[in-house]
Amino acid sequence: CLALPLAAGAQSRAPHAGSTAIGADVGFFAPDDEFDGTLTLGGFFEFYPAARVGIRPSISYASPDFQRDPNAHLRQVRLGVDAIYNWEQGAWHPFAGAGLGVHLLKLEDRNGTIDDATELGVSLLGGIEYFATRRTTLKFEGRGLVPWPLPNVWLGVSVEDQATADERIPLLLQAPAAVRWVSYEPALGSVDFTRIPEP
Repeated sequence: CLALPLAAGAQSRAPHAGSTAIGADVGFFAPDDEFDGTLTLGGFFEFYPAARVGIRPSISYASPDFQRDPNAHLRQVRLGVDAIYNWEQGAWHPFAGAGLGVHLLKLEDRNGTIDDATELGVSLLGGIEYFATRRTTLKFEGRGLVPWPLPNVWLGVSVEDQATADERIPLLLQAPAAVRWVSYEPALGSVDFTRIPEP
């Protein structure tokens, strides 16, 4: 990654509070065993509200092929924002942070779009940034996506009758969870689970 500070100023600390930067990312995207690894491209803007804290909105693009079908690929655009803390070590600045992103996914083959979806994702990141000059830096970064929903989270509701089932179950279906469940207690009235409205 190459970053170009826009407002480095003449201060001795780099970065300093109030400084900004723009940059470009080139990396390698390795999603999982179902996809081939591929190149990822991106760009970002970074603002430092404090010398050691950066806020970084960004956009990135990747299009890995399916291993089982080389004619199909998953086009992904991530729109995200990261919060980053850096430790000043002279020209080298180790950093760590976390990010929240919206992933625009589109499954395509040679005939066009098969399916598309929008997913929310949480990521953890870390790396080191080298200040070659006060206006040019190189950043080496690794990022991992936290599975969402968390695989160990089970989410459920209790219902007592049809009215509470109609109210609570659609909300449950909208919530991200690896497993969802319903407890029918105390059973104060009958419940027809086939007539629950879709969220």
